Amino acid sequence: MDIHEKRQISFKSFNHPVRPFKINTDSDTIYFKELDYTRPAKKRLLKEVATFFLDNFANQSSHPFWETCRRGTKTFIKSTYKDYISESINTYKELLKNPDTTVMLGRNRSKKLTAAILAEPLNLTPLVKDNNTLYIDSIAVDKVYRGNHIGNQLMKNVINSTKNRYTDIFLVSYKESEPFYKKQGFTPLNPEHKGQKKIIKSLAKERLDYPEYASFLTKTIDESKPRWFQKFKKWYYFG
Repeated sequence: MDIHEKRQISFKSFNHPVRPFKINTDSDTIYFKELDYTRPAKKRLLKEVATFFLDNFANQSSHPFWETCRRGTKTFIKSTYKDYISESINTYKELLKNPDTTVMLGRNRSKKLTAAILAEPLNLTPLVKDNNTLYIDSIAVDKVYRGNHIGNQLMKNVINSTKNRYTDIFLVSYKESEPFYKKQGFTPLNPEHKGQKKIIKSLAKERLDYPEYASFLTKTIDESKPRWFQKFKKWYYFG
């Protein structure tokens, strides 16, 4: 039994562990492993993850806020950047208290963080909440390693580990990333659909970047069951 198999045993009390895996690229190998939830995550690690996500988002989206977080540019505001990192660290601490939270990190041979995903049960607003829908909070791949299908494989591994629990997946995508998610089978919520319109309205109160900079995307895992937005029947008849 190797070290990964030994560590896998420690996840037995959690709901859907993802087994360690690796992805070979032309120039490197990326090793993926979940955070060990049996041990409190150190602040240094959480800061590394928060910084990785922030740097990727800031250099990908055209939203004005992210321009203030682009290090090395004239629009960079250090205080804004630091505040975002601090807030993210506190958010991650809370999320990791939930055994349904998945944080998968990929490191290259030099141990550099090169890819990551954070997922949890959908719980964004009092209305947009469903324990049978997986919410992909964040996913990012270092630009040096893009084009190797790392994001696709990372998402598939996480989804496969949860397919017995969840029926659907939901995420918020920046417009620049929407083509990638559509290739994975995701479709935008439809503002003309009564049930989905209610969801969009609720989410838009929290996401002021919608619809100019962001899209709400969903994908079904289990075709035999109703879509997650169809479960809230009261949305069809009231309001």
